[in-house]
Amino acid sequence: MASQIDPKLRFWRNILLGGLIQASVYLFILYVAWLIGFPITTSIILFVVVVFVCISCGIVIFGLFGSRSLNDDRNLSTYDHFKGRFDDLGGKLIDEAFGQKIYTSLYSQELSQMPCNAIDMCRELLNRKECSENRDLEFHLRIKIAKFLVKEDRYNDAIEELKVAVSMRPKDLIANFFAGENYERIGESKGAIRHYTSALNDPDAASPNIREFVESQIKRVQDKGPRKAGPQTGYRYMSH
Repeated sequence: MASQIDPKLRFWRNILLGGLIQASVYLFILYVAWLIGFPITTSIILFVVVVFVCISCGIVIFGLFGSRSLNDDRNLSTYDHFKGRFDDLGGKLIDEAFGQKIYTSLYSQELSQMPCNAIDMCRELLNRKECSENRDLEFHLRIKIAKFLVKEDRYNDAIEELKVAVSMRPKDLIANFFAGENYERIGESKGAIRHYTSALNDPDAASPNIREFVESQIKRVQDKGPRKAGPQTGYRYMSH
């Protein structure tokens, strides 16, 4: 199962990489100036000017595109962290109930853009006694079916599957957020806002980053309407 990068580690990793890249650029400029034969004083002045311009541009860009700031990156990372934990739990339940072979088959098809018989396989698993005895397992299988339906552009069918999942866990963050995404895909703002709002009732949404991320989706739909093309969490999704 894929491991998740802690949001704080990801943030500081990005800061460190950005600093190393900028330092390399500055040193390269100094080296070029030295090769050209600029006096040391001129080279230092040129270096200071370049640093000032870079910092100024960074401040301007940060101000103009505040909606895609480092804070949004942290919010998205936190949501991805919870989603990763959710997917890992679903995989563990399937592995324990049906064995490694079925888990591996479903996992590989989930990575594929064109899954073969994943939906039929999941529906067949739903009819087994393991699901009747384990509501959590049934819940995660229905989410997987919805994911595979989305891959086939069957958004209405995915919504019907998610309705069942949400009825089992009305406050679930991931199920409601996924339902909200699919209502956007069919152009229904009210359904999307309703499920994004329901996602805020999940205890996991008590995290300030999660709450801010979900609320930003609600505001975007209210202000700009739904994204009918398949939305993806991340900067591209948040900026439309």
